[in-house]
Amino acid sequence: MAALDYIVSLESDIFIPTIGGHMAHVVEGHRRYLGYKVTINLDKLAVVSLIDKYRNGTLSRDIFSESMKAAHANRMGGPTKRLKIPG
Repeated sequence: MAALDYIVSLESDIFIPTIGGHMAHVVEGHRRYLGYKVTINLDKLAVVSLIDKYRNGTLSRDIFSESMKAAHANRMGGPTKRLKIPG
């Protein structure tokens, strides 16, 4: 099952790891190697807060959707320069 999960995660258009373990890091790295496929790193605090507000009825579905998109607009993985650590 893990191998199937790995293959599906590699081939999908977008990858959103929900648990930051070794598998998620390996899949993210492999996707970057294959050409920087879209990976979205969740802001879990924002997600929980927005879901709570939506369930309480203080956010409409449209505002919830827009807020979720805004919270993750700058959290998409992509090419970055490697940091060079002295020593």
